[in-house]
Amino acid sequence: MMRKFVIFVAIVASASAGAQYDPNTVLTKAIADLLYEPKGVSTRTTYLAPPNWTGFWGDFKVFETGSGAFTTDLNPISLRPADAHNFTLYYVDPLTGSDQNPGTTKLSAFRKLSFALSRPGNKWILCRPGVFDFRTSWGGASPVGNIVIEPWDETGYVISSSQMDNLSWQPDDGIFTSVTSTTTAQVVDEALSDLYGAGSKLVRVASVSAVRGTPGSFYAESKRVWVNRLNGSAPDGQLLLFAGTTNGVVQGGKIWLRKCIFLGGPNAFTATLTEDSQLTFVDCWFKYAASGDGLAVSGPGQVSSFFSWSVGNRDDGFDYRRGVKYMDVANVAVSNGISGGTENSGIAAFDATTGIVVNGIYRSNFGPNVTATGNSSLLLFGSTIGQSGATGSTSVDLRIGQGASDASQGWALGISYDSGSTFCRSVAPQSTIWYRKHRDVRPDILGAQNRIRPI
Repeated sequence: MMRKFVIFVAIVASASAGAQYDPNTVLTKAIADLLYEPKGVSTRTTYLAPPNWTGFWGDFKVFETGSGAFTTDLNPISLRPADAHNFTLYYVDPLTGSDQNPGTTKLSAFRKLSFALSRPGNKWILCRPGVFDFRTSWGGASPVGNIVIEPWDETGYVISSSQMDNLSWQPDDGIFTSVTSTTTAQVVDEALSDLYGAGSKLVRVASVSAVRGTPGSFYAESKRVWVNRLNGSAPDGQLLLFAGTTNGVVQGGKIWLRKCIFLGGPNAFTATLTEDSQLTFVDCWFKYAASGDGLAVSGPGQVSSFFSWSVGNRDDGFDYRRGVKYMDVANVAVSNGISGGTENSGIAAFDATTGIVVNGIYRSNFGPNVTATGNSSLLLFGSTIGQSGATGSTSVDLRIGQGASDASQGWALGISYDSGSTFCRSVAPQSTIWYRKHRDVRPDILGAQNRIRPI
């Protein structure tokens, strides 16, 4: 049975679009007391969500630590869809396993994660830590039943990757070429990683001759690829080649994943949820999505993510839309939106999505670091927002609403902003952001001033 969520903060009730500022309707005394609790005293008073909150249901428990940060008592273990007695236990080993095995012990493990995912009924899948490449990984399998996935010991992570490894490279008139197992979708040079570990993506060009004339580029044709690193050196273990195959995808159900890494693919992980769906990530990574987001979730289901990272994806780091109800706790999203279009965020909520973010870190994303648009609602507690990696109109760090009819709402409580960051831009005339107790004194609030209000 799923445990109902709780957080330790009274959640602010929204004011109508045309209403005057009224502290009795906008901010309850309980949350005011919480936010102004003296430093060094942990607040553990329980508060109720307002009647109009449509996000996570039940009581919410969040508390402020002595250092001024926020945390929650929500235990991710409590969100597992069921215990082992209600599941069939399977083992998967990409090195020595076989899909002809029964998969019920480590010595009789399956080889492919996709094979285990497609078994009937509810499954508890224990994987040997290591890399499941696109031949042994998710492989486009649509999981059946409720599923738990985690490593069978704590020596490492379960890595679902579209990376093509162990390639043999040959010089070709100043550049290098290799035969691959399938067409190359993207190439990442981790020798040129940024501060947050996101490698530099090589630019796809239209011909071999263009590769020769363009350092930092690649060309792929069928099962062959040509590369030209920026420094002209031979490819090594830091040059990563990814196929355009899917790493992780789910539709419906209840899925719980711990210590999993998803590398490459169009989106590193994709989920389409129904109203009774529940998706939970604990200590997971989403990295190097070739044409989309690190974690992309849509539909009216429920998503929880704890202590997870989204880094170096083409578009958003965490992308939630179409009515998702999500809660992110101590997540990090940095250096996303690389080589993408505009408005790529560290975390983004679209299309009447509701979200709660506790103590997240969002920096150097190439668009607003945090976004809520399309009549979405977002609660931010004790998070750190850094300077956007974009320039011009997209170089805002917290965006609530976009467009003339967008009535999105945001509550920013105890937020820290890095040096050089823009405080907020609310571009939607019908949107509102309420803010209080930011851990800086930045005055540069941009956008529709009458919709950006202290509480």
